[in-house]
Amino acid sequence: DWGKYERKYLAQADLVITVSEPLRKNYIDKYSLNEEKIINIPNTPTKKIYNKQNVDKTIVEQYQSDFIILYAGGIDILRGIDTAITALKYIRKEIPNVKLLLCGKIVKPYNPFTTAKKHNVEDLVLFKGWINENKLPSYIEASNVCFFTPPVNRDEINKTIATKIYQYAMMNKPVIVSDAIMMKEFVEQNNLGISIQAGNAAQFASAVVKIFK
Repeated sequence: DWGKYERKYLAQADLVITVSEPLRKNYIDKYSLNEEKIINIPNTPTKKIYNKQNVDKTIVEQYQSDFIILYAGGIDILRGIDTAITALKYIRKEIPNVKLLLCGKIVKPYNPFTTAKKHNVEDLVLFKGWINENKLPSYIEASNVCFFTPPVNRDEINKTIATKIYQYAMMNKPVIVSDAIMMKEFVEQNNLGISIQAGNAAQFASAVVKIFK
Protein backbone atom coordinates (compact mmCIF):
# COMPACT_ATOMS: atom_id res chain seq x y z
CA ASP A 1 0.00 0.00 0.00
CA TRP A 2 2.81 2.41 0.86
CA GLY A 3 4.54 1.72 -2.46
CA LYS A 4 1.33 2.55 -4.36
CA TYR A 5 0.95 5.74 -2.34
CA GLU A 6 4.52 6.81 -3.10
CA ARG A 7 4.25 6.07 -6.79
CA LYS A 8 1.03 8.11 -7.12
CA TYR A 9 1.91 11.18 -5.10
CA LEU A 10 5.60 11.48 -5.88
CA ALA A 11 4.61 11.62 -9.55
CA GLN A 12 2.06 14.38 -8.85
CA ALA A 13 4.35 16.51 -6.68
CA ASP A 14 6.01 19.68 -7.98
CA LEU A 15 8.84 19.30 -5.46
CA VAL A 16 9.88 16.38 -3.25
CA ILE A 17 12.03 16.85 -0.14
CA THR A 18 13.80 13.86 1.40
CA VAL A 19 16.21 13.62 4.33
CA SER A 20 19.13 11.66 2.86
CA GLU A 21 20.91 11.22 -0.44
CA PRO A 22 20.47 7.39 -0.51
CA LEU A 23 16.70 7.82 -0.13
CA ARG A 24 16.67 10.53 -2.82
CA LYS A 25 18.48 8.19 -5.20
CA ASN A 26 16.11 5.38 -4.26
CA TYR A 27 13.08 7.48 -5.30
CA ILE A 28 14.74 8.47 -8.58
CA ASP A 29 15.61 4.87 -9.47
CA LYS A 30 12.42 3.25 -8.15
CA TYR A 31 9.86 5.72 -9.48
CA SER A 32 11.77 7.34 -12.39
CA LEU A 33 11.47 10.79 -10.81
CA ASN A 34 13.05 13.79 -12.52
CA GLU A 35 16.25 14.45 -10.55
CA GLU A 36 15.62 18.21 -10.60
CA LYS A 37 12.36 17.96 -8.65
CA ILE A 38 13.69 16.03 -5.64
CA ILE A 39 16.09 17.59 -3.14
CA ASN A 40 17.86 16.39 0.01
CA ILE A 41 17.72 18.31 3.31
CA PRO A 42 19.06 16.27 6.28
CA ASN A 43 17.32 16.17 9.66
CA THR A 44 19.06 18.87 11.70
CA PRO A 45 17.99 19.65 15.28
CA THR A 46 18.58 23.24 16.32
CA LYS A 47 21.36 24.06 18.78
CA LYS A 48 19.09 26.70 20.29
CA ILE A 49 17.05 23.88 21.85
CA TYR A 50 19.46 20.95 22.16
CA ASN A 51 22.11 22.20 24.55
CA LYS A 52 23.02 21.76 28.21
CA GLN A 53 21.85 25.27 29.11
CA ASN A 54 18.29 24.46 28.01
CA VAL A 55 17.74 21.95 30.79
CA ASP A 56 15.18 22.13 33.58
CA LYS A 57 16.98 20.80 36.66
CA THR A 58 13.69 19.98 38.41
CA ILE A 59 12.88 17.48 35.62
CA VAL A 60 16.33 15.91 35.85
CA GLU A 61 16.03 15.58 39.63
CA GLN A 62 12.76 13.62 39.29
CA TYR A 63 14.65 10.70 37.76
CA GLN A 64 17.96 10.85 39.65
CA SER A 65 17.33 7.71 41.69
CA ASP A 66 16.66 5.56 38.61
CA PHE A 67 18.65 4.30 35.64
CA ILE A 68 16.60 5.75 32.78
CA ILE A 69 16.29 4.28 29.29
CA LEU A 70 14.61 6.91 27.12
CA TYR A 71 12.60 6.83 23.92
CA ALA A 72 11.22 10.10 22.56
CA GLY A 73 8.92 10.36 19.55
CA GLY A 74 5.88 8.71 18.02
CA ILE A 75 4.99 5.49 19.83
CA ASP A 76 3.78 2.77 17.48
CA ILE A 77 4.56 -0.75 16.27
CA LEU A 78 7.22 0.48 13.82
CA ARG A 79 9.62 1.93 16.41
CA GLY A 80 11.02 -1.20 18.06
CA ILE A 81 9.71 -0.18 21.47
CA ASP A 82 8.52 -3.72 22.25
CA THR A 83 12.15 -4.85 22.03
CA ALA A 84 13.13 -2.47 24.82
CA ILE A 85 10.12 -3.37 26.95
CA THR A 86 10.79 -7.10 26.61
CA ALA A 87 14.45 -6.52 27.48
CA LEU A 88 13.51 -5.04 30.85
CA LYS A 89 12.97 -8.49 32.36
CA TYR A 90 16.65 -9.23 31.68
CA ILE A 91 17.98 -5.79 32.55
CA ARG A 92 16.35 -5.60 35.98
CA LYS A 93 18.51 -8.54 37.11
CA GLU A 94 21.63 -6.41 36.62
CA ILE A 95 20.15 -2.93 37.16
CA PRO A 96 17.36 -3.16 39.80
CA ASN A 97 16.50 0.56 39.54
CA VAL A 98 16.04 0.55 35.77
CA LYS A 99 13.09 2.41 34.25
CA LEU A 100 11.96 2.80 30.65
CA LEU A 101 10.68 6.32 29.99
CA LEU A 102 8.45 6.87 26.95
CA CYS A 103 7.91 10.46 25.81
CA GLY A 104 5.48 10.79 22.91
CA LYS A 105 2.01 10.11 21.61
CA ILE A 106 0.79 6.52 21.43
CA VAL A 107 -0.64 5.67 18.01
CA LYS A 108 -3.47 3.16 18.51
CA PRO A 109 -4.07 0.25 18.23
CA TYR A 110 -0.48 -0.16 19.48
CA ASN A 111 -0.28 -0.33 23.27
CA PRO A 112 3.15 -0.62 24.94
CA PHE A 113 1.55 -1.62 28.23
CA THR A 114 0.19 -4.82 26.66
CA THR A 115 3.77 -5.95 26.09
CA ALA A 116 4.81 -4.73 29.54
CA LYS A 117 2.04 -6.75 31.19
CA LYS A 118 2.94 -9.84 29.16
CA HIS A 119 6.51 -9.74 30.50
CA ASN A 120 5.62 -8.58 34.03
CA VAL A 121 7.51 -5.30 33.75
CA GLU A 122 4.61 -2.85 34.04
CA ASP A 123 6.25 -1.29 37.11
CA LEU A 124 9.33 -0.42 35.05
CA VAL A 125 7.58 1.50 32.25
CA LEU A 126 6.99 5.22 32.70
CA PHE A 127 4.79 7.06 30.20
CA LYS A 128 5.13 10.82 30.04
CA GLY A 129 3.04 11.43 26.93
CA TRP A 130 3.67 14.13 24.37
CA ILE A 131 5.91 16.97 25.56
CA ASN A 132 6.87 20.30 24.03
CA GLU A 133 10.12 20.04 22.08
CA ASN A 134 11.69 22.80 24.16
CA LYS A 135 11.37 20.49 27.18
CA LEU A 136 12.78 17.42 25.44
CA PRO A 137 16.45 18.20 26.24
CA SER A 138 15.59 18.03 29.94
CA TYR A 139 14.25 14.50 29.60
CA ILE A 140 17.21 13.44 27.48
CA GLU A 141 19.54 14.93 30.10
CA ALA A 142 17.68 12.97 32.81
CA SER A 143 18.29 9.69 30.97
CA ASN A 144 21.26 7.33 31.06
CA VAL A 145 20.80 5.79 27.63
CA CYS A 146 18.51 6.56 24.68
CA PHE A 147 17.30 4.29 21.89
CA PHE A 148 15.64 3.86 18.52
CA THR A 149 15.47 0.23 17.42
CA PRO A 150 12.98 -0.04 14.52
CA PRO A 151 12.49 -3.06 12.24
CA VAL A 152 14.79 -2.80 9.22
CA ASN A 153 12.43 -3.94 6.46
CA ARG A 154 11.84 -0.54 4.82
CA ASP A 155 13.94 1.77 2.64
CA GLU A 156 12.81 4.73 4.74
CA ILE A 157 14.51 3.14 7.75
CA ASN A 158 17.65 1.74 6.13
CA LYS A 159 18.41 4.84 4.09
CA THR A 160 17.82 7.61 6.65
CA ILE A 161 18.96 8.71 10.09
CA ALA A 162 16.11 9.57 12.45
CA THR A 163 16.13 13.07 13.91
CA LYS A 164 16.03 11.63 17.43
CA ILE A 165 19.49 10.06 16.94
CA TYR A 166 20.95 13.53 16.39
CA GLN A 167 18.96 14.89 19.34
CA TYR A 168 20.35 12.22 21.66
CA ALA A 169 23.89 12.76 20.36
CA MET A 170 23.71 16.55 20.76
CA MET A 171 22.94 15.99 24.45
CA ASN A 172 25.91 13.59 24.77
CA LYS A 173 23.87 10.49 25.60
CA PRO A 174 24.81 6.94 24.54
CA VAL A 175 22.48 5.57 21.88
CA ILE A 176 21.22 2.06 21.11
CA VAL A 177 20.00 1.53 17.55
CA SER A 178 18.91 -1.46 15.50
CA ASP A 179 20.92 -2.64 12.50
CA ALA A 180 19.23 -0.18 10.12
CA ILE A 181 22.07 0.52 7.70
CA MET A 182 22.66 4.28 7.93
CA MET A 183 21.86 4.60 11.64
CA LYS A 184 24.09 1.65 12.54
CA GLU A 185 26.99 3.11 10.54
CA PHE A 186 26.48 6.59 11.98
CA VAL A 187 26.39 5.41 15.60
CA GLU A 188 29.29 2.96 15.30
CA GLN A 189 31.61 5.15 13.22
CA ASN A 190 31.17 8.08 15.60
CA ASN A 191 31.36 5.98 18.79
CA LEU A 192 27.92 7.14 19.88
CA GLY A 193 26.66 3.83 21.25
CA ILE A 194 25.78 0.27 20.27
CA SER A 195 23.76 -1.35 17.47
CA ILE A 196 21.74 -4.53 17.94
CA GLN A 197 19.82 -6.91 15.72
CA ALA A 198 16.32 -5.49 15.26
CA GLY A 199 13.84 -7.24 17.54
CA ASN A 200 16.51 -8.95 19.67
CA ALA A 201 15.59 -8.18 23.28
CA ALA A 202 18.52 -10.13 24.71
CA GLN A 203 20.97 -8.05 22.66
CA PHE A 204 19.20 -4.86 23.74
CA ALA A 205 19.55 -5.90 27.38
CA SER A 206 23.23 -6.73 26.89
CA ALA A 207 23.85 -3.33 25.30
CA VAL A 208 22.17 -1.50 28.19
CA VAL A 209 24.13 -3.45 30.81
CA LYS A 210 27.39 -2.81 28.93
CA ILE A 211 26.69 0.94 28.93
CA PHE A 212 25.70 0.77 32.61
CA LYS A 213 28.97 -0.93 33.55
